[in-house]
Amino acid sequence: MKVRAVQATTALVVTLILLFGGYFAFQWLKVEKPLQAYIQTHSELTIVDQAISPNHIELSLKASPSFDATSYRALYQQMEEIGGHREITIRFVDNENSSLQSAWEQISFLMYEYISLEQYGEIPPAVERISTLHGVEGEVVMDEKAIYLLLQLEEEVAFYRLPLLKSVTGGEQE
Repeated sequence: MKVRAVQATTALVVTLILLFGGYFAFQWLKVEKPLQAYIQTHSELTIVDQAISPNHIELSLKASPSFDATSYRALYQQMEEIGGHREITIRFVDNENSSLQSAWEQISFLMYEYISLEQYGEIPPAVERISTLHGVEGEVVMDEKAIYLLLQLEEEVAFYRLPLLKSVTGGEQE
């Protein structure tokens, strides 16, 4: 009887090591390593923190002022490709400027209105008008899935992504 208990325990331990080891190896080889390699190719980005789970990838990045909205869109698209089915959250640190925040509050209202009315062509002029009013630079890039917004005041930048879905009720600062 003792021999079977030892064999069963040994088989269980080996199975768990193989199962979880395979999962973590897959995650490292197919998600973490390509993600880090892609970000390292961009000198204007630095990884501050990352959290990867089976359903979600969350990145905290520091971006230099030379990182623009087009680069942000490319980054997000690459993260979607690497992450597969996982939800992607990209947060940029050090963008807590009150001028950027107040500009975002006004711009976001108009952007949601134009998205709900499907008047996407009105978004870039509205962003330019409101960002100029607040003394910040604004840049908008759109694709078939989302609108990417960059607000910049000197060395401080804030990035936002708004999905083009009517069911979405709020934007998240990235």
